[in-house]
Amino acid sequence: MKLFRTLLLFVFTSISITAQTNSLKPFEGVWLSEGYGRVIDIKKNKALVYDICEVNCNKSQTISKEMLFNLFEITKVNDTRLEVSGGITKLYFNKINRLPELCSENIKDKNDPLYNFETLWHTFNENYCYFQERKIDWVALKTKYKSQIRSNTKPFELYLLMKDMISELNDGHSNIYVPKKLEKEYRKHQAAEREIRRKKILDSLGQDYKLPPIHVNSIRLKMIGNYVKNVKTYNFGVLNYGLINNEVAIVQINGMDQFANYNIPSDISESKAERLYEKYSNKSDNYDRDNANGAAFIMDKVISEIKNTKYCIIDIRFNGGGFDEVQLEILKRFATQDTLIVTKKARAGNGFTKSSKVHLGPSNNAYKGEVYILTSPLTASAAEDFTLCAMSAIPNAARVGSNTQGIFSDILDKKLPNGWEYGLSNEIYESPNGVSYEAIGIPPHHLVEYNKKGYWFYKEFYDNKTKKDEAIEVVLKLIKN
Repeated sequence: MKLFRTLLLFVFTSISITAQTNSLKPFEGVWLSEGYGRVIDIKKNKALVYDICEVNCNKSQTISKEMLFNLFEITKVNDTRLEVSGGITKLYFNKINRLPELCSENIKDKNDPLYNFETLWHTFNENYCYFQERKIDWVALKTKYKSQIRSNTKPFELYLLMKDMISELNDGHSNIYVPKKLEKEYRKHQAAEREIRRKKILDSLGQDYKLPPIHVNSIRLKMIGNYVKNVKTYNFGVLNYGLINNEVAIVQINGMDQFANYNIPSDISESKAERLYEKYSNKSDNYDRDNANGAAFIMDKVISEIKNTKYCIIDIRFNGGGFDEVQLEILKRFATQDTLIVTKKARAGNGFTKSSKVHLGPSNNAYKGEVYILTSPLTASAAEDFTLCAMSAIPNAARVGSNTQGIFSDILDKKLPNGWEYGLSNEIYESPNGVSYEAIGIPPHHLVEYNKKGYWFYKEFYDNKTKKDEAIEVVLKLIKN
């Protein structure tokens, strides 16, 4: 998924921008966003951010002047309009005279279950993009779930109802996040179901139910290792790569996050490396920038090592997404032309905001050979954005595998009156010719049919008997022909 960032500041999930000034004075005042449901009260040394919908205005964050300048570039279009831009997004805010009355009301109990439910429902109702595509009657769902809520409904019961209602969207970018105490209670609640599901998976693989789970990256490394003698890996498996032979390279990209180059030792355990990475990322004053710079660093290294091959397989079948900046840094190392790669717009009332148009050109050291992109139902979010943008940036690249998952929007992060955080899809990503693949995913040129529900890639992607990967075998046959 495109990561849920608690440090989201205004409306962004993955934007890292440098401010143009060190004074907030030109921007002081109250500003209402076009779309996104935000009100920003910019003062002398800070900005107060409010989430607003028909029934609620909730202060979600206070941002210091220093943090604001470190993360954002703000342009004053005129006395009544601001433009905030960066990454692949442009957003606009219009000046209003004062905070809406809802923002100053303190008459409602912030922990009232019905009040929190109404806030969540209305926020989706005003901002969510894909009710039609996902065949959802949102009004009917309100009736279904609100009828089960009372003024004395306990927090855990409310959480389950909200989670179930959001789950009906079948959208991996829409979810709700609760405090650790409720998370722990939910894990306990789900323990029996998880054990049943795990047993079914292991039974289908012919493995002993008592066996401990195998770490996902060990399987991915084993898969690529059957084709590459000397597999190289970066940041505990976010990227694995090597040469299948002198003509064919493979780059397995398993996420669009955790690319920051923090020089983590390679001789420590994976779990320790992940903890160390998290420690450094939490200390960073701009993790998004670190991530993009790390992607540029490793991709330059990868390209320098595979540049003499004729073919490159980009495997993003296990890539659940992350940051657009990362996928764009990767993409431009394979791009063949300077072109419009994607447009995006956000829900705004009954319409949409102005579309942002994103162009991308190849880097100076771009790969010159033929490209094959492997996809699956696990390919999601920023990995799907990569696939979508590659359709224009690498027009001759062949896709092999199954449809991607079909979740493209950045996550619009919000906070309920009781403090719980949640997110939803409020943006539409489209190809340059105006096609959206939300809810259906991007189809392959050469189908390798992976099961969309209940699949487990131990079985689906890797044959223990033949040691072969069907999608890679398809590519090798296409190359021979």
